[in-house]
Amino acid sequence: MISAGPDADEDGTGETGAAETGAVLTPLVDVVFMLVAFLLLTANSAQLALDVDLPLTDGARASAAERPVAMLGVTEAGWVLDDTPLAGQAETEQAVRAWLAGEPDGLVVIAVDRALPAQRLIDTFDLLRSAGAQHVEIAAENDGAAGR
Repeated sequence: MISAGPDADEDGTGETGAAETGAVLTPLVDVVFMLVAFLLLTANSAQLALDVDLPLTDGARASAAERPVAMLGVTEAGWVLDDTPLAGQAETEQAVRAWLAGEPDGLVVIAVDRALPAQRLIDTFDLLRSAGAQHVEIAAENDGAAGR
């Protein structure tokens, strides 16, 4: 029971009974119930992050099939197809389309500068898809960390 002062007692003496001298646990129980409700609601919420398990390798390996290969470098300045700098996205798409016309089963290997944002890699995949590339791989450098 909550008392507001000495006038709130039952017998008018200003003293509370022995049963009411202990600590009031109602606020503590309220907080515990709110925490339980919060945890139950957040435990079933949808995760907003992608669960990506990246593969590890001890070394580089060649492509399984023997195909003609074109190296497409992605730098801050733009794209480079087989050591030929290209001015923009339209010119790069046209050059890849021309190369694929001569090598329809060709493999395009993307070499991306690691300092570039991931959006440039996604844009490059979109560019290659619109150019008609069917076989695309990403070149990676082995730093030896996978074997540790």
